[in-house]
Amino acid sequence: MPNEAACPVNLELLGLLLRSAEERVVEIVDEQDPKQRARLAVFCFQRAHMRDMAVLVASRCDERTLRQADATIGEMLIEQVQERASKAKVSKSRITLARAA
Repeated sequence: MPNEAACPVNLELLGLLLRSAEERVVEIVDEQDPKQRARLAVFCFQRAHMRDMAVLVASRCDERTLRQADATIGEMLIEQVQERASKAKVSKSRITLARAA
């Protein structure tokens, strides 16, 4: 398709990412060049069924590189990564149980 953006990684690798657990996705993505990683996050974000993976990939990128890959989508990804991180901190808070006297 002429208007379709080219995938920044080969299709075999993209398929592997889509089938892998989060931990494996992180391992694979960390092996990629930072610019390619940011382009992959933007590419995934542009597809509704890949948004969760886009945020996961973006969490492995620095903000400057995300903005360089795409200013608008990069900003959205940065916000979503920050929201995800703050939710993770809230869910890790200690829970104490009342003691029976």
